[in-house]
Amino acid sequence: MNRQLSQSSIATANGRATRLWWQLGITTAVIANLIVYALAVGFADIPLRITAGPGSSELVDLTAGPVILMSVLPALLATLLAAGLAKWTSAPGRWFTVIAAGLLVLSMVPVLALDISTGAKLSLELMHLVAAVVIVGLLAPRLAAVEAAGRQYSDVTSL
Repeated sequence: MNRQLSQSSIATANGRATRLWWQLGITTAVIANLIVYALAVGFADIPLRITAGPGSSELVDLTAGPVILMSVLPALLATLLAAGLAKWTSAPGRWFTVIAAGLLVLSMVPVLALDISTGAKLSLELMHLVAAVVIVGLLAPRLAAVEAAGRQYSDVTSL
């Protein structure tokens, strides 16, 4: 009975902590990328242009809306990935970091293919990097804590 209660308590606490961290991660990623966007467009006067949509070669000016969306979307997906890894693997922090690094590299490839200035490419790549650093920086330590708690729980229950 105590084992079930302990597992239930751990799951509830992890659920609350995860909700708080993904909210913080999304908010931080959005604010950080809006700062990069504002510095590039407003301060450095770099015209940021992206394709009009998937498969399109037409370039359009980047506005704050897509910056927000493309900061929120990876944070949500990363949170889902983190939750799944925490539930189904014994080393969620390690797996999350490796997968996130691979996805970061893949996310940068399309930017390099755009026919835009080097400054614009660097600004867009910086936004990808900022989002990744914020999201991984907030979620990976939580996953490491979940992993450590799981090891401690496993050690106690095996006695």
